[in-house]
Amino acid sequence: MKLVARRVQSSEIGRELDEGKLDLAVGCYPPGPTRYRHRVLFEQRLACCYNKALLDLPRGLSTRAYLDARHVFVSQRDDLQGCIGGLLTREGHALDIVLAVPRVRLWS
Repeated sequence: MKLVARRVQSSEIGRELDEGKLDLAVGCYPPGPTRYRHRVLFEQRLACCYNKALLDLPRGLSTRAYLDARHVFVSQRDDLQGCIGGLLTREGHALDIVLAVPRVRLWS
């Protein structure tokens, strides 16, 4: 057996499976057609991180304060929206994203 890992956009997973370019996909994908077998491997949680010394939020981070803040965004896709941005857009909100990065290293 040989295993090759590569990045594929979620919108392309079905086509690549159908064309035989992929045998297996592991990632965060919306539910697909019933011809694909799938299994939930884990539940993902998203987090908002901020420095209390730099933001004056005596009552914590409210929805309004979150929406009004400038954001650094971690996204595996090459965009400035991701899943959170899509949800907020559907609700009539937008984030002020000033920097997007593909990953963050949390430890050395």
